[in-house]
Amino acid sequence: LSEIEQRIGALEAKGYRYVPEHEAQIPERRYFRKPRLGPSAFHLHCVVAETAFWTRQLVFREYLRSHPDAAAAYEELKRGLALRLDRKAYTEAKGPFIEGILAAAGVR
Repeated sequence: LSEIEQRIGALEAKGYRYVPEHEAQIPERRYFRKPRLGPSAFHLHCVVAETAFWTRQLVFREYLRSHPDAAAAYEELKRGLALRLDRKAYTEAKGPFIEGILAAAGVR
């Protein structure tokens, strides 16, 4: 993570905004959004490769790619949560669904 922290200025020069407040919820990553102002069109999540956190992210992604019904359910959940919760509550409310997918994929 220290490597990406050294590149914050370069990413900001490319129009990304570093959002350190999200580290309180997920300290294993560094998060950026683009454009700097207004609705985000791009999200950049930087994590350390080959850590347990990295593995969980990839397993979750691959499970959704290979299980369209689960992907659709996750999309529906996220849309519903986004309409009624703030960012912190939204992130927390997704947790049980994510843990269920990881359990189904054999990750503890």
